[in-house]
Amino acid sequence: MFLGLALPEPVKDCLLTWNADIVGARWQRRDQLHLTLCFLGEVAPERMPVVFRALEDLDAPAFVLEPAGVDCFGDPGKPRNLWAGVRPEEPVRALYEALCQRLGRSGFPMDTRRFHPHITLARFGRRQAGPANAFLDQYRDHVAPGFTVDGVSLFLSQPGPDGSRYQRLALFQLKDTRT
Repeated sequence: MFLGLALPEPVKDCLLTWNADIVGARWQRRDQLHLTLCFLGEVAPERMPVVFRALEDLDAPAFVLEPAGVDCFGDPGKPRNLWAGVRPEEPVRALYEALCQRLGRSGFPMDTRRFHPHITLARFGRRQAGPANAFLDQYRDHVAPGFTVDGVSLFLSQPGPDGSRYQRLALFQLKDTRT
């Protein structure tokens, strides 16, 4: 399981056009596009109420987010994955920190690596990858439609032969700051 941000269909439509013929690239499908916040891993059924209690009444404001630009993890000549960035990053980082604090207090181990908000566009196998330089140059300055982030989704990830399938189990609302 993981917590993430679901993307509206117009954003997905745009991001799905950001692709290229790159050796070894496994492009994300429409139903796989999202922004991961926190991995929970395997959660036993008896622990689910703990997750829900930790996430009820989130004290975080809704915000507008815009997918912008692309980059990769790994060397552009042999990337591990390609991703779209987001702006502004600050509200996403603040939300991530708030979720980690709540879940950590509830006994869930949180990732200690630096959080880098992104939307995965493509993944690569270990043997065949890239190069992705032309893709990065072509889409580096592209911007997708902005959207309001008004909730955090709890997703169940189910691995399969054609990639993981994600099922949204719950939506935890953020505060509406409009008056």
